[in-house]
Amino acid sequence: MFEEAKQLKEDNQYDDPEIPYDISIPVLGYNSAHFDMVFVIRYLTNPLWHITSYLEDFSHIKRVEVKQKITGVTLQFLDAMLFVTKGTLKQFAADFGNGGKDDQKGVFPYDAINTDNYNEVLSKSEPFSEEDFNNELRKESMTDEAQQIYLEDSKQFKNRWDYLQYYNEQDTTSCANTIKYKMSCNDFDLNARYIIQNDSSFINFCPFNLTEEYWEQKVNSYKQQDLKAKRSIKNNVQESDFEQFAQLIEKGSCWFCKARFTNENRPTLDRINNAIGHTKDNVRLACVYCNVARANRDDKITRLKIQLKRYYLAKGLPMPITNEDTYHILRNGITGGLANVIHRYNIKGETHINKMKYETNKVISYDLDHIMTHITGVNKNSLYPSMFSGLKHDFIKYTGNQIYMPGYEISRNTCVTDKQKNYAMETINNPLRFSSKQSDIDKVTMFVAEVKGHIDEEYINDFINFPPLI
Repeated sequence: MFEEAKQLKEDNQYDDPEIPYDISIPVLGYNSAHFDMVFVIRYLTNPLWHITSYLEDFSHIKRVEVKQKITGVTLQFLDAMLFVTKGTLKQFAADFGNGGKDDQKGVFPYDAINTDNYNEVLSKSEPFSEEDFNNELRKESMTDEAQQIYLEDSKQFKNRWDYLQYYNEQDTTSCANTIKYKMSCNDFDLNARYIIQNDSSFINFCPFNLTEEYWEQKVNSYKQQDLKAKRSIKNNVQESDFEQFAQLIEKGSCWFCKARFTNENRPTLDRINNAIGHTKDNVRLACVYCNVARANRDDKITRLKIQLKRYYLAKGLPMPITNEDTYHILRNGITGGLANVIHRYNIKGETHINKMKYETNKVISYDLDHIMTHITGVNKNSLYPSMFSGLKHDFIKYTGNQIYMPGYEISRNTCVTDKQKNYAMETINNPLRFSSKQSDIDKVTMFVAEVKGHIDEEYINDFINFPPLI
């Protein structure tokens, strides 16, 4: 494994040898946290390699990193079930594989082998019998179709040891092909132009025309940047280069994202080699966003990240939520939430209905003459909106009777000033939210609103007997 990882590391080295490649090589398993890693963990520390980090405890290892001491190559053992909903390996292979025989794990007679007889049983050359595959615990037997497939496969091997190796390889092939045949980015093209909603290069589209005044400002700005960074300005771009760059901008596009330049998406000069100033042979056109994103980072990696982001936005694919506060708000709509636990002993037809009332900073509990027959509470449809995601329901009155899950964060608005409150209300009360037309729905900004409720003291007793409302 380390030899394969070493080759991968060499193949993925950056063009600049001074930039180290320290990315871990993933080793994917399925349900390995509960099973495989329990047996493998003892072999992950020895004089040649050692564990550098792990997630969870040693009885349930979701992720573990192992580093080879001589080469510095790091393997990262991952459980695929960390990233998908719970299911079978067969279903996982069908969903994420290449549509071939990824789900053909094969069969093996577990019940016929134990720690006492394994060497004798596996050293035999004849195929396992049909009875060997019977499962006494589950009261299951092998199907005729599975038996026929096994007999055909067994013809390829001299003994049962060889078949065991083949079976184990088949077991891991499903996961290996899942990595090889990725679905979400199978048509990604680094050099493509991905059009996204609210693209600044298309809003009020007006091609950018370079003026001498604007060019003079940029030339002086680049000169000051280089002087501040103590870079030579001897061969920097000059005001006399106006005509040349005007033509480049008119016909050109951003080197990173391929966007055309408009009055909303103005051009800048990105330095190819960050150690050199803004010379004519060391600059290329870039959007302001892309130029800032690149900064002093590797240009090729930055370009890949920018293009992947635009690809995901154009395809409507989910993206990581980087704001921690936003993450917690969204998570509350998926898992967790408020738990209302009532530690009362109620017997239908016997227990008296209990009420509460608020008086002078005290909550008083008292019984009514009426007998308990039912327990009722108040809830909301969208307590866990993820349960409704993608499914149409008549009681969902917005966006074509569907609830959409968040894909990425556009902006975050804390309503303090009147302007912020008005913006929030305009977003919430968008008249197109009731439309069933997809063209209208695409113009609606999806939002999550967090509201802090308050009940004045004089109204507390009107609500005190209701369970918490979320």
